[in-house]
Amino acid sequence: MGRFVSKSCLLLILLWPYTPVSAEAYLSVDDYRQLDASHQRAWIAGVVDGLLLMSQGSNLSGRRWLLDCIRDRTMDQLHQAFSKYIKTNPDYWQYAAAGEFAMAMNESCPKTPFW
Repeated sequence: MGRFVSKSCLLLILLWPYTPVSAEAYLSVDDYRQLDASHQRAWIAGVVDGLLLMSQGSNLSGRRWLLDCIRDRTMDQLHQAFSKYIKTNPDYWQYAAAGEFAMAMNESCPKTPFW
């Protein structure tokens, strides 16, 4: 039985990159709101890691302000800024949380190209 489970897990891992990604794979703001604070912070850490990883070796001119803003903040500051943004923007709760996180940073960071 153990070998069957091991082989099944290996097969799933190998096939994972070939599974289609749907809109359901993304967390909405409303889904984010349902998480407890520790899971919200973990999700923010994942978004920040993704943004910072995405910036490596790419043209940063359009998003340098966002990366600098994120780097200069603690997790509590990022969490508070996003919480404030989503509380004041309930019309956006059905949208992708990652996109709204970027908008929250745009509003809360002192120096952005959009001000």
